[in-house]
Amino acid sequence: MFTYFNYPSTTAQLADLVANNGLTCKDCSTVTEKCKAMNDCNGNGKCGANNGVCTCNYGFKGADCSYVNVDLSRETHKIVLTRGDQFVYFTVPYMTQDWTVSVTSSSRDYTLYLKNGQA
Repeated sequence: MFTYFNYPSTTAQLADLVANNGLTCKDCSTVTEKCKAMNDCNGNGKCGANNGVCTCNYGFKGADCSYVNVDLSRETHKIVLTRGDQFVYFTVPYMTQDWTVSVTSSSRDYTLYLKNGQA
């Protein structure tokens, strides 16, 4: 993954890729810059020392762990207001009974992605 908005990280990764025919650096500017670009996972996860990829703590999602993951098994009726241009993650873990989700928008279209399974 190359971060288009972080020039130092992208150039460090490309230099490593060209010089070593792959991303080989472990504790060098590539990883450091990727972690910086991911805002060090916003304090909601751990940035991988080998790859600069965030592993989010429970309750957080996204490449930089900046999105709250709403656990619907704890709140059966949840209203989430967004500014309209952001992702919202919901989880329904360990549910044995049937359940229903209803998503509405008062003013704009939206795209809904559903995934069944882990992570």
